[in-house]
Amino acid sequence: MKNTQNRTKLGLYTFFSCVFALILAIGINLLVSLLPEKIRTIDTSSSDILTLSDATTDYVQNLKNDVSIYLVSEKDAIDVTVQNVLNRYDALSSKLSVEIIDPISRPAFIAKYTDKELENNSLIITCGARSKVIDAFSLFSFAIYGSTDGSSIDSYGNMAYKDFSLFYEENSTYFENYLTYGVGYTYEMLFDGEKVITSSIDFVVTDVFPTVYYTIGHGESELSQSLITALEIDNVKCQSLSIATKKEIPDDCSMLVISAPVSDLSDEEYEIVLDYLKNAGKLFLISSYKHTDLENISKITEAFGMMAEDGIISESDDNYIFSGDPNEILPITDNANNYLELEKRYLIFPKAHPISTTQDAKDGKLDVKLTFTDLFASSENSFISSQN
Repeated sequence: MKNTQNRTKLGLYTFFSCVFALILAIGINLLVSLLPEKIRTIDTSSSDILTLSDATTDYVQNLKNDVSIYLVSEKDAIDVTVQNVLNRYDALSSKLSVEIIDPISRPAFIAKYTDKELENNSLIITCGARSKVIDAFSLFSFAIYGSTDGSSIDSYGNMAYKDFSLFYEENSTYFENYLTYGVGYTYEMLFDGEKVITSSIDFVVTDVFPTVYYTIGHGESELSQSLITALEIDNVKCQSLSIATKKEIPDDCSMLVISAPVSDLSDEEYEIVLDYLKNAGKLFLISSYKHTDLENISKITEAFGMMAEDGIISESDDNYIFSGDPNEILPITDNANNYLELEKRYLIFPKAHPISTTQDAKDGKLDVKLTFTDLFASSENSFISSQN
């Protein structure tokens, strides 16, 4: 056992990180997994872009309502991959049909669903009076690679179109340099449309979808546009919420997100959140090692048997350290793998603090009956060090 001014004993700790970028790696699956089963979205994955996943296959084969997919494109501009994938959808069910719409000859048809000019290979998906328009670029992701100095290769994979556009604009000189000198950035456009298409089918055949509210007014970390876009693809609506102004949590709140606040909830906000949770509400709280002393937020977590501890978890086992920094932890994910798809993900927890179970929870003295699952943990050789 080690014990110094800046360290506590070695041990196994469960933890969370204040860095919200982590949410992009695990948050989408975790948020969706916590939503009510009846409105949970469809999980699609396939290693072959021309082979639809089992989830999509089962879903489409069990459609109860007629769904139409319109491929909006001039015939000589149809993307072969898009058409092949749509043909596979078409073959799965008599309830689903695919039709090509020429935007030049049938502008009035397109105008019924959108007033925007659609790119070739955009889609319109309909079921009865409901419809969803998918821009062509939403069916693709963008892998960027290259080098700004001719040495090490930088790689940015699977960017959504909006993120890619911003990156391209901010680094346009490097893209131009690649074309001229062969040094800089280039990109590859990859078909990534199954999830978008399947979730859009789900959108037009379903009436009720979850809404995630994220609090504002306490210095919270903003939800990234990438996360919001990814959740929207899953048909999860995201809206900001000022509890202090609203004086309540809306009835359609499927989950409340409080993202690394730097200031505490007021007493009134505390009562509102606690009442929401005691009435089967769901909270996704991202805490920060810098702000574990927020009294009302601590009272909420302790009411449900959890307590944020001071300090940062450090590792002394090289197998769980990233880049030689003991404060950048590669967590043990055995439990998380039972709930989240992490097999292909490389998780790093920088400056994470421990979260422990309260004594009342251990003694069964809470007002509610709960079960606890430690999703992520450090090794037995980890220790708590000073925040400084």
